[in-house]
Amino acid sequence: MVNLGRWLRTLHEAMTGFEHPGPWRFFGVVAPTLITHNDVAPYNVAFDGDEVAGVFDWDLAGPSTPDADLGLTAWTSIPLFRPIPVNDAAERLGVFAAGYGTAAERVLDAVEPRVQLAIDGIREAVRRGDEGMMNLAVTQGEPERTEAALADFLAVRHSPPAAQETRSWSRSSTVWPDRYRTLGRSRTN
Repeated sequence: MVNLGRWLRTLHEAMTGFEHPGPWRFFGVVAPTLITHNDVAPYNVAFDGDEVAGVFDWDLAGPSTPDADLGLTAWTSIPLFRPIPVNDAAERLGVFAAGYGTAAERVLDAVEPRVQLAIDGIREAVRRGDEGMMNLAVTQGEPERTEAALADFLAVRHSPPAAQETRSWSRSSTVWPDRYRTLGRSRTN
C-alpha cells in the first residue's frame, strides 16, 4: 500500500502541467487539475513483491484531480467496497495515505465523491451504448452493485459512535470502530 501511494504521487507530480484536448472516455470531474489514470486499482496494477511493477488499462485516463484518484484507489485497494476487519482497513488507509504524503482523512473524504462519479458515469455510458460499460452492467451488475456498497460504507461511516457497536457493514459482522469513522472529523461529544 505504501508503494502504491508513492507511485500515485509520482504519477500526479509527473502529469502536473501536462495538457491534452482528448478525446477522453473518463466521465470527468468538475475543475480537473491534471491528466491521470483514473482507475488505479488492484486489477490494473502489477506488483513485484510490494513494489509497483506496472500499471495498465489506461482506457479511463483523462482530466481529473489527485483527490479523485486517491478516492478510487482507496475504495478498490484497501478495499472499502467490501467488508474487511476494520482495524486492517484503518491501518491500510494510513499506510496508503502516508505513501502518497497526505492525511488519511483527505483520502477517506475523497471516496464518496469519486465513487458517486463512477456510478453516474457508468450509468451514462451504458445509456450512450459504451460496450465496455454495458459489459460491466450485464456481467457485474454495475452500477447498482457499487451503489449498494457505497450506501453501506456511508451508513456506517456516518452513524453515531454508539451505533458503531451494533452496525454491520455489507451484511457482515464487521463493524467500523469510531476511530475509523471519524478520521479527520472533530468529535462533538
